[in-house]
Order: sequence, then C-alpha cells, then structure tokens
Amino acid sequence: MVAEIANNFNRLWVDRPQTLAVLSDFFIFLTGGMNLAVSVGWSQSEYTLQFRICWYIGVAIGAFIAPPLVQWKRKRLYIILPNLLVAASAIIAVSGYQYLGVNIASRYIDGICIGLATVSFITHVSEISSEHRRGFCLAFEQIGLAVGAYVQMLYTSLWIQGTNFSPSLLMGLCNLFFGCMAAFLTYTQKDSPVFHMRKGDETSAIACVNVLYQPPILTENKQIAITDIKMYVAMNDSMSWCKSFAKGLLPLCKMIIYRSMLSFIISLPIMLALNDGGIVSAPNVINWHPILYGFLGVLGPVVASTTLGGIGHKWLSLGALLVSGAMFLGVGIVYHVEPNLSYEVKMSMVVALLMIAQFLGGIFAPSTTVFLGEAFPLKVKPYFIAFCIIVQNMVGLVIVCTFNYTLFHEYVYCVTVGVIMMFFAIVFCFILPETRKMKLREAQEQFAYFFNFKVY
Repeated sequence: MVAEIANNFNRLWVDRPQTLAVLSDFFIFLTGGMNLAVSVGWSQSEYTLQFRICWYIGVAIGAFIAPPLVQWKRKRLYIILPNLLVAASAIIAVSGYQYLGVNIASRYIDGICIGLATVSFITHVSEISSEHRRGFCLAFEQIGLAVGAYVQMLYTSLWIQGTNFSPSLLMGLCNLFFGCMAAFLTYTQKDSPVFHMRKGDETSAIACVNVLYQPPILTENKQIAITDIKMYVAMNDSMSWCKSFAKGLLPLCKMIIYRSMLSFIISLPIMLALNDGGIVSAPNVINWHPILYGFLGVLGPVVASTTLGGIGHKWLSLGALLVSGAMFLGVGIVYHVEPNLSYEVKMSMVVALLMIAQFLGGIFAPSTTVFLGEAFPLKVKPYFIAFCIIVQNMVGLVIVCTFNYTLFHEYVYCVTVGVIMMFFAIVFCFILPETRKMKLREAQEQFAYFFNFKVY
C-alpha cells in the first residue's frame, strides 16, 4: 500500500509538465462555460431566441474549421488564435454591453473560439499526456466548462435587481480576465511529439518527450515512450486515408451518441424544472438552488478527474449516466401529475433528484472527452472529433429552439431523456472499451471492436 502511494506521488511529479500544459485551455473553457449557462437560461434578462442559440452555432462553426488548422505546420500560431478570439469577444462585450446585437456578436466569436479550442485540446492533450495522466488532463475541458457555468449561475442568482451595473458588463469583464490568463499561460503549453514524429522530425519529437516528463533528461522510461510514439505513428501511417476513415466509422457512431448525452444533462428544460422546484420547496430562501446545483456540477468532474486513472473510464461513467437518467425519469413522473407542482414535498423531491443528476452528470462528462481523444485513427482524428462536437451542439440548439415550457412538455422531456440515457448506458456497457492506463495505440485498437465487455 505504501509502495503504491509512493509510486502515485512519483507519477505526479514525473507527469507534472503535462498538467501545466492544459492550464491555458482551462481558462478558455471558463468563458465557454459562462456562455453555455446563458444559452440554457441562466441569465438576468429574457433574451431573444437568436441570442440563446448563437453560441451553439459559433461552436459548430469553430469545430468545422478546426481540423485543417490542427494539422497546420505553424501550430504555435494556431495555439494563440483561441486566446485572441476570447479577448476579442470580451472586448466587444464590454464596449457594447447595452446593445443586444453586440452581445450576440460577442457570443458568436466566443462560440467559434470554443469550437476551435475543443477540437485542438482533445487532439493535442491526448497526444502529450501519458496513459497514467490522460484522463486527468483531458478532464480539464469539462472542469473548465463547469466552473465557468457556476460563475454565471452564482452572479445571476445573487444579483440584486436595480443595481447600477449591467450583468452583461460583468460577464464581459470576467471573460476578459479569463482571456488574459489564458494568453499569459500559453508559455506552459508543450508541443506534441506525435505531431513532429508524423512530420518525420524525430529530433523535435524526442525534445518534446524530454520536456513532457520529469526530469528533463533522456531516461529509460522516456526511451520507452519514444518507442511507443513511433509504433503509434507507424500503425496509423500504414493505413491509407480511406482505411482510416473506414476504421473510424464505428467509433464515430458510438461517440456521437455518447458525447450528445451532455446536451440532455445541461439543458433549458432542466433549468426550468430546477427553478420550479426551488421556488415551491423553499419560497423563503432566495435563489438557493442554483448555488448548490452549480457547486455539484463542478464537484462531479473534479471527482471524476481524480478517479478516471485509478478506477477506470467506463464503468464509473456509465453507472453515473444510468442513475442520472433514472433521476430525470423520476422528475418526469412528478410533472405528470399537475397538483404536484404546488406540493412542497413533491417539488423538494424534484430538486433533490436534479441535484443528484447534476453531480452524476458531472462524473460522466469527462469520460466523453477522454474517449474522443482515444477512439479515432490519426488521419481522421480531428475531423471526427469535430463532427462529434458539432452534433452535440446541434442537439443543444434543437432543444432550446423547440422546447416550449408547459407541464406536459416538461414531463415528456424528462421521461424521454431519462429513458434514452438509461437505455444507452446499458448499451454502452457492451460496446465501449475500458481504456484505463492503455497507450493511445492500444486504446485505438480496442475501439475498432464492436463488442467490448471487459469488466476491468
């Protein structure tokens, strides 16, 4: 036991540069979390439909143009691009916060930035992190989004009406601060040895491995890592583009559905149900539910990030998805009986179920990023990741566009989503691989199989 703990601490020290390399992207995702929260209803003002959906469209645009840029030779310039877009979005929001059109433009730009950053982050971080650290490092995407959403939920719920300060201005200032922090921390980012190895530059690839693992000298373990990278690149280069595409189709079908589950968990109908429950169950306590709800949303991915490497990616995440779906089903059952909406005990139950679902949804979320980073052959990897991100955001957009709040619609949404989540949680038990502590090459090979029922 003592030896295992000592080995874990040693790995933390060895892999520390990989963790530092994701900090810049973390601050970019904070701005995305704030805008995502606004899109699903956490805002002070009632905005137009275009205002709510424009961020989703921006993310889809950013993801669409990202794949060729990810493989651009001037990769350092591409790393700076999301920081520039975050700064531009924030400056536009601060300078014209009182105008709806200006805020919409700002949200479009931030969405494009998040689309670019997400595809780049998943592709890049999966390549620079070791099999021991990959789950933790990739979880920073969902942690950043959750923390950003929590910031938005906090100041929205605690805002005092009549304050001589615009919430839109505060959001713009927060985004400007996060963008400046992201730009400042770009110096911690590291190049991908896989990227250089694919270009035939083995010297640069070895130099990358040297700085990604402590100590910064060539050791026996680093020689093993370099050999693994060569094998990973050689395996993928041996496949033509058409073969890579064909091999990636099965994982793509799995990951489109898996990633889209996030759009059901973080959605407008869930926010409305939570507000209903909070107001009826504790009418004398003002806006208490978003504070606890947002905190649980942050706690979930933080807990998952510390367990993905030890317990594994698959079973914890699917268990969380299954129970989260059951919670939504329970909320739908409460909404099916109209008098329940004025019954304090029943609405307290709604709040409790949604709190549990939020925490478990947070545990589930990081695994979607990890699997996206592992599933696809190199030649099609950024394109397929981008497609999954686009579909996920289109699902979120459709929910916002089509949902009209009535008790019946809330009942239908919660029951339908709950059943879908529970059904696919069971299906994924048989078709998703457990990639705990697997090298990228091994994980990619596992995703090529249709059935995967490895328990541990």
